[in-house]
Amino acid sequence: MSYINDVRLVGELLAAPELKTSARGKKYAILKMRTGRPVVKSGKTAWVFSEHRVICFKQDAQPMLEKKGARGVWLKVMGELGYLNGGNTAQIVVNDDHGSVGLMFSDVWPQNEITDEEWKLIGEVSAAGTPEDEEEEPSRASGFDPDDEIPF
Repeated sequence: MSYINDVRLVGELLAAPELKTSARGKKYAILKMRTGRPVVKSGKTAWVFSEHRVICFKQDAQPMLEKKGARGVWLKVMGELGYLNGGNTAQIVVNDDHGSVGLMFSDVWPQNEITDEEWKLIGEVSAAGTPEDEEEEPSRASGFDPDDEIPF
């Protein structure tokens, strides 16, 4: 019998990573992230968020976390579920030999920076097809899919 313990998150850093060094001299980082999902209540979509603790031992991710880690930065994390405090607190563990941590959107905007021209383009696309007289949030009965509202 095989067991699978894989966790995948795409979320936003709530604070800059807490960078530490172990007694053996290896660097590691503690991240606080949040993920969210849309929930439809009374015909309106609201976002429900969850906070996660991630501990990253992956050595090749440390320079990126030191340089780019800041509140509001979006990350993709692959790791394993682990527990603290005798099993009372869950955390995601990214080991050196299993898992990964990377910048979200780095393939779209390298260096996690957006130029003024790109912001202008995003604004034009966001405004396209949304006249002011358009009806409010569609309901599930009309084929509304809350996954379409995910901001990434």
